Amino acid sequence: DHIYIGVVDTSRGKGLDYSAISIIDVTEYPFEQVATYYNNELSYLVYPEVIFSMATKYNNAYLLVENNDVGGHICAELNELEYDNLITPPTKNRGKYELGVKTTKSVKTVGCSSLRDLIEGSKLITNDKNTISELTSFIRKGSSYQANTGTHDDLVMTLVLFAWLTTTETFKDIVNHNLKRDMFQTQIDSIYEDLMPSIVIDNGIIDIDAPVYERSGDELWELT
Repeated sequence: DHIYIGVVDTSRGKGLDYSAISIIDVTEYPFEQVATYYNNELSYLVYPEVIFSMATKYNNAYLLVENNDVGGHICAELNELEYDNLITPPTKNRGKYELGVKTTKSVKTVGCSSLRDLIEGSKLITNDKNTISELTSFIRKGSSYQANTGTHDDLVMTLVLFAWLTTTETFKDIVNHNLKRDMFQTQIDSIYEDLMPSIVIDNGIIDIDAPVYERSGDELWELT
């Protein structure tokens, strides 16, 4: 019954940048990274089959694919494989939709800010050592963030795109029926606990010698 979102970053598979996938469990807070894929040798021509297989194993996970460069080919191939849960966020082009998302300056800025909030607020758990390693070398350069010289940020970018997605109506539609319901129920349970009356057991026996008390303000007085 869990809901998963897979975020896909694509490289050309020539031993340079990595093709990377993060699978995030979004069933409830905190969100949790439960699986990753990380390979800089795999051809982008074969990559769609890997993505399809991995996403299918995780309850037909919703897929957000970066469609920059060869990412557009990945989106098209997944569509050809008839993968149903491809995320198509609305674009600024008069509400039109396209498969995947372009990592524009705006998307990256929002994603980086939201990712920091998720991690510092303990709302996203990262379990993968490669991801954690990349996070330690993901630094500010000018007005943006990127991998430090000699390091990579492909797995981090899957989290950046996921964090960006959490700010959209598309994400709300995916988790609304489950996450908001659970949060609402938690609030209701808390209210009921606060309103729960004290339990009084009456055995029907009156003790005429028992002391009688009366409250005055914050003080309790015994009547004689």
